[in-house]
Amino acid sequence: MSKWEIEKNKLDMEYQKIMQKYQVILTGLYGIPGVVFGFVLSQNLGFMNLQTLLGGLMMGSIAAFSLWIIFNQLEENIEKEILSLKKKVDSLDKKKK
Repeated sequence: MSKWEIEKNKLDMEYQKIMQKYQVILTGLYGIPGVVFGFVLSQNLGFMNLQTLLGGLMMGSIAAFSLWIIFNQLEENIEKEILSLKKKVDSLDKKKK
C-alpha cells in the first residue's frame, strides 16, 4: 500500500466520522426542538387557564428556538470541517498527479 493510499484511507475514515456527527446534529436540529415544544405544550394543555397555556407556548417556543440555535451552530461547524477535509483531499489528489 502506497503512502498516498494510506493518507487517502485516513481521510476517508475522518470523513465518515464527520458525516456521522452531521447526521446526529441534523436529527437534533429538526427533531429535538419539536419534541421539547410539544412536551412543554402538552404539560399545559390540562389547564383551562388561557394565561397558563400561553405561558407554556412561550416557554416551549423559547426552549425549542434555543435548541435550534445550538444545533444550527453545530451544523455550521461540521460543514466547515467537511470543507476543510475536501481541501485536504484535493491537495492529496494533486500530490498523486
